[in-house]
Amino acid sequence: MKTKNTTSNRQWWLKEITCLILKHLSDSNLTNALLAEKLSVSERQFYRMVKNLTGMSPNLYVRHIRLQKAYQFLQSGEYRIVKEVAAKVGFQKAEYFTHLFKSTFGQTPFEVLQEKGIK
Repeated sequence: MKTKNTTSNRQWWLKEITCLILKHLSDSNLTNALLAEKLSVSERQFYRMVKNLTGMSPNLYVRHIRLQKAYQFLQSGEYRIVKEVAAKVGFQKAEYFTHLFKSTFGQTPFEVLQEKGIK
């Protein structure tokens, strides 16, 4: 049985990890080692922690956060160029970003922009 303290501790860690990823969102060289160091845990402990909290590997969780934020940027109309959005969320290659975005959301970033009447 999980106690309230355990649940709130898990929520705190997930919030810390997510905030750290968002803080370094545009850094395409963001590594598990850097994230672990910032959280003062070993890489191995960091991997286990993220896997336990999210069900995803750290790399997949970072990608998940990046893509979610990209979708928000596109929906808001804050950015009008797909390549800019890709760079803002840490992808060096717009083509790879577009591929991942489409496999996640079922439409390309350009299609999201078109729906919003931006392009």
